[in-house]
Amino acid sequence: MIRLGFSSSNHVGRSQNYLITMPKVMQYYIIGIVAPIIEEILWRVFLFKAVGNKNLALFVSWPLFAFAHTGLSLEIIPYLFLSFIVTWAYYRNENVLESIFIHASYNLLSPLSAQFLNSFFHFIV
Repeated sequence: MIRLGFSSSNHVGRSQNYLITMPKVMQYYIIGIVAPIIEEILWRVFLFKAVGNKNLALFVSWPLFAFAHTGLSLEIIPYLFLSFIVTWAYYRNENVLESIFIHASYNLLSPLSAQFLNSFFHFIV
């Protein structure tokens, strides 16, 4: 997932530069709709089929998804939590729409909540 200003990874950094030059509505469309659809199909549907064993696929997809987004950094901790929720949603009933919805909701709401918290803390300080 391409995050706005929160990553130190080189490939995400280059992607952020392109993303930042786009209009906000386009940024939210890519982050909130396009990326979750593509990532969930790749990380859940294809990876689960490639691994073959549903239980093993859960334990492969879950940490790899988090690692792909953060690399080896402390940022992986919240991503492990989110990744487990999204992977479990797919594992439970093999319906990619549910995991896409959870992923998209997170991607769309997290920048808004971060912006709100930032404004709130500036207001009280």
